[in-house]
Amino acid sequence: MPPVMVAPTLVEQNPTLVKQTDTRVATRTLPVPSGLSRRRVLAAGGAAAVAVTAAVTSPALLTGSRKKPRTNGPSPAPVDTRPVNPPRTLWQLTVTTEVNAVATRDKVLVAENAETDDGEVNATLSGLDPKNGARRWKWTAPGMSAIRAVAQHHNTLYAATESRLYALEESSRRRLWSAEAPFSVFDVVDTAVAGWADDGSGPSTLICLDRAGGHRRWTYSAGAADTEWISVSDTTVTFADGSDMTAPNVYAMDTVTGKQRWQFAAGRYFGHPLATSDAVYVGGQGSSPFCALDAKTGHVRWKAAFGQTDAAPVADQSTVYVIDGSANTLHALNITDGSERWKFEGTRFLGVWGPFSGIVYLTGSYDMTYALHAETGRLLWSYHAITPEQVATTGDSTLILTCSPAVGKITLYGLRA
Repeated sequence: MPPVMVAPTLVEQNPTLVKQTDTRVATRTLPVPSGLSRRRVLAAGGAAAVAVTAAVTSPALLTGSRKKPRTNGPSPAPVDTRPVNPPRTLWQLTVTTEVNAVATRDKVLVAENAETDDGEVNATLSGLDPKNGARRWKWTAPGMSAIRAVAQHHNTLYAATESRLYALEESSRRRLWSAEAPFSVFDVVDTAVAGWADDGSGPSTLICLDRAGGHRRWTYSAGAADTEWISVSDTTVTFADGSDMTAPNVYAMDTVTGKQRWQFAAGRYFGHPLATSDAVYVGGQGSSPFCALDAKTGHVRWKAAFGQTDAAPVADQSTVYVIDGSANTLHALNITDGSERWKFEGTRFLGVWGPFSGIVYLTGSYDMTYALHAETGRLLWSYHAITPEQVATTGDSTLILTCSPAVGKITLYGLRA
């Protein structure tokens, strides 16, 4: 059945200017609750259900864990959960087991691990049409090994099974190479593929492969690392200790050689780090500030006067976007000096995605997804769907929203603003 949607309401978001040190910063907030009752309308779309399970990446790495960000302090007051100028629902697809989905230029990748009557696994990777959710093609993984994670980079598809990583030519799904790398989570950049490999026989291992031919560059045996997350650039592979440790650290490895460059004590309960070509961004909660570190040396370039949630920040060429969980705010910071460009205040944001085509997306509690203008923070629209978790876009600007409306069920939405 299609989801129950809240009736749309157009609300104009006008910024107010507040003084912060010597900088005037546009501060935008969500609508406050009104006394109006909420009418329910049915969303358009609908598609057949299939049994699916996978963990995937989407431009910034997404993992199969459903770990929610920690929050300190009291819960914020409720906000208006009526959508603001919501996008059109093109289609929806409900699947019966946990799934993550990644949108590429012209498709949505979904992996399915179906158990046969004799207990074996039939693992397939499908490409869905982002305009209607229909399946265009299906690739079957060799052997009986489940697909753990999928991704696309340029014209190559990647499927990580319990035993190997497969690189496939995009149009034909012809195998380009495969490598012994049982990744549970991985990230792909122009020159390398790196991820956590865990075959169940011992400690998790960080493996870095050459993207062109799949040969192994280096490995690193992990101790108490957080193997649910990794961030990779062409210069730096970044990961962290288990985030529940008393004194965790962030580590930076050279993508080419595997040599450890530095480690940094980020503070207790820090969020997932983000690696770019020349910087690493990470922060903690409470008194642990959000920091920009030099990717080569680990030296602190600047600090912000707040921390971050578990959710990883995202960045473009000029701005890093980070959620401050204690203040329920998304901050847009200048990557050069950390000065604040704008901030968007709301309630318990859970993830930030993008920027995609000049838009930053926020997922939050109260089952809302928000689209913000990346340059100004202006709210473009919001959308109500149960438990939004991941956002990605295709080349034609079709928005793919992944939600978990109930235990054991995931719903994918194709949206068009």
